[in-house]
Amino acid sequence: MCDKKNKTSKNLFTLFLISFLLISCSKGSDLNKGDIEFKNGNYEKALNYYLKTLKSAESDIIYYKLAQTSLKLKKNIQADSFVKKGLNIEPEKESLLLLNAQIASERRVFSEAIFSYNKIMKLYGEKDEYKFEIARNYLLYKNVKDGFEVIKKLTLTKEQKEIITEILLTYPLDYACFEKESFLKEYYNETKTTKALRDYYNAVKCTKNLEIQESLIETLVEKEKTIESYNEAALFYIEKENLEKAEEYIFKSESIKMEQSETEYLRGEISFFKGKFENAILFYEKALKNPNFKIKNQIHLAEAYYFSNQFKKAEPILNELLKNSKNYSLTAAIYLRNIYEKLENPEKIKEIDFFIKWIHKSNKN
Repeated sequence: MCDKKNKTSKNLFTLFLISFLLISCSKGSDLNKGDIEFKNGNYEKALNYYLKTLKSAESDIIYYKLAQTSLKLKKNIQADSFVKKGLNIEPEKESLLLLNAQIASERRVFSEAIFSYNKIMKLYGEKDEYKFEIARNYLLYKNVKDGFEVIKKLTLTKEQKEIITEILLTYPLDYACFEKESFLKEYYNETKTTKALRDYYNAVKCTKNLEIQESLIETLVEKEKTIESYNEAALFYIEKENLEKAEEYIFKSESIKMEQSETEYLRGEISFFKGKFENAILFYEKALKNPNFKIKNQIHLAEAYYFSNQFKKAEPILNELLKNSKNYSLTAAIYLRNIYEKLENPEKIKEIDFFIKWIHKSNKN
């Protein structure tokens, strides 16, 4: 009887051992297959193998691999879910914390990314690469003050400087002007590339430092010698009311066969600033043939009509801008009000006053 029980127990143990070995082999096999597919860039296949492995056993390693693969597939929410499950098992594991920071940054949850990098440094010691990532995430978060506070303490590599430059160039033109100018000036002085000069010049435009801007635009057109840079220089000098210099750059543009409408527009600008409104009208009307210049030409053409007392010609253009142009609707409304005052039309003045109040109210909201 005892021999029979022992034999049964041995059989059960053997079955358990075989089952365990089969599961282990299957697990190891799927995990290895997943690693091979991941290495070869076949991330969907790798993910499927890792998910099969997860059915057999749960571990922080599997969750790390699932999160990493999901991140490669741009499945950032899924990646976040997997890495969080891994952190529930090993809350202080460096590789998981680092991956969590990377995923948070990709998901644009920059505060979480910064928190994770700080936690890693607290647990494992400070590293410049982690400090740089903290600075990068601050800047992506548009927290310029804290971002540059970290950057000041680092010696950035060329690649890191390029990364910071690209982030700064995503900012609105009028945002963080002085920080952009300072950083991009230093970057240009180191690299001396035309692109770096162009970026620095755009930053200086933001700070409205006309003296430096003039020096840079002169250097820029000398380096680029393109229609675009000549046009930009011409517009700069028109705004400075240095019309002689502006005409010099228009001539350079024409010498390399710039598009006729661009020439007409710039000549219209020069005539307008000289007070030669009839000439300006002729140039603006020719420039209107190019649809790319339509809105900008319309407001300037209407202004030229207004200052030459051709109110009936200015009125329909201004009414169109009032309805269809967000950028010029207020300017158009003010000119229309002035026209209706000169034409002594109180009903139209009342309509325009209502519209001006509505624009001001919309801008506040």
